[in-house]
Order: sequence, then structure tokens, then C-alpha cells
Amino acid sequence: MYLCQHESIHLVIDALLRVDPRTEFTKSELVEFAGISTRSVRRHIDTLVELGVMAETAGGRRYHYDIESPVGQRIVELNVEINTVGATTEQ
Repeated sequence: MYLCQHESIHLVIDALLRVDPRTEFTKSELVEFAGISTRSVRRHIDTLVELGVMAETAGGRRYHYDIESPVGQRIVELNVEINTVGATTEQ
């Protein structure tokens, strides 16, 4: 339910889906490419790591989209389904 409660989480997930999952980024870079506040990143990043949406690297100084986690895989699957439905309704 946490992923549905905050608009800033939607923006982070959207941003993660647009980048190569191997791309590592800092909190500041996430702020920039997700278009959210530093406060929002600080508030949510630990939970996103805990849920498996993102993984920490470089001793917690860098992050990447965790495509290997069950949650990361489900987000990708859901995104494909949504895009498929959207493409079908546009025709």
C-alpha cells in the first residue's frame, strides 16, 4: 500500500522505469531526474530500498533500480501491462 500513498513515490518509480536498471545514482541525482524534492527522497528512499524497489551500492551512497527483486520485477510487469492496455485503447 505504501507505494500508492505518495505522489512522489509514483514519480520515483516512473523515473526508474526510464533509466537502465544498472545505472547508479546519488540521492541528488534522483531528486533531479524524478523531479521531486530532496525532502521527499530522504523521506522515502530507505523504505524503497527495504521494499526492494531500489538497492544500495557504494556503501549506501549510490542506488539503482532493483530489477532482480520480486517487487522490482512486478513493477516492470505492471508497467508493460499498462502500456499494452494504453496502446490498445489508442487504436
